[in-house]
Parts: sequence; structure tokens; C-alpha cells
Amino acid sequence: MTVLRKEDFTECLRGVLSGESGDNLLHVAAAKGHADVVTVLLEAGCDPTHRNRRKFVPYVVSNDKNTKQAFKDFVARNSEFPYDIQQVGTKT
Repeated sequence: MTVLRKEDFTECLRGVLSGESGDNLLHVAAAKGHADVVTVLLEAGCDPTHRNRRKFVPYVVSNDKNTKQAFKDFVARNSEFPYDIQQVGTKT
């Protein structure tokens, strides 16, 4: 089980509420490098194919290897998932 720090989750939520970027929680967590939060959000059903106003999916805004790996691990664990995160949300 992944344990989240309250401040990590709060930081991600605050980012969504603070502007009109079109980001979902995954965008914010990925951009901030919160791989554990990304994992929990993916498992909870947050949409990894949602594009923000700049047309980026959350994987693209990830700025570190651990966060990108969290997306890859999710896809590997969920073979029924119909999208390839690395292909910027393109349906496979």
C-alpha cells in the first residue's frame, strides 16, 4: 500500500484549483514529481488521457524518471487499459 503525505496531496489539489490551465490532478502531481500521488490517482480512476489547454496529457508534463515510471507501471499492471501513455494518449 502506498502511503501519501497529506501535504503532497494538498499541493496537487491546490494546483488544480488555482488556475484555468485545464490540468487535472494527474497533471499537477506529475509536474510536481509526486510519483506516489500519480500512482494513487491512476488507481482511483483519474483520467491519464485528459489534455490540458496546452494539449498535453499528464505523462508529458512529468519532469522526472520516477514519475514517468509510475505511468509506465500503471499501464503494465493494467493490460486492459486501452491507451499507451507514452504515445501521448493515443488509442492503441
